[in-house]
Amino acid sequence: MADTQSSIPESESFFADIIKPGSSLNPTFLLILDGAFSFLFFVLLSLAFLTSGNPHIFALMGIEIALWGSVKWYVQLHAFSWVSYWWIDWEWYCYTIALQQVRE
Repeated sequence: MADTQSSIPESESFFADIIKPGSSLNPTFLLILDGAFSFLFFVLLSLAFLTSGNPHIFALMGIEIALWGSVKWYVQLHAFSWVSYWWIDWEWYCYTIALQQVRE
């Protein structure tokens, strides 16, 4: 029987890993998230320039920065704490229960 891990492309295995419990602390996922937030910030910055300083765009920029900061704060706070391990165990438990129900 062929090894199924070697036949799966790396990009597909990464996307499969995203839905696993505890994947929100994966460094690759966090790098992609930072890239997405950076891209959104620069889009909003260019829109602020193009709209001659529309206050709505600045409000959206504030919301985006607050969201980005809260994600960074969560990761910094829970990356190596017992709370994250408890939460990951709880997510894994729910994930396995859901799989068992689907298989039945």
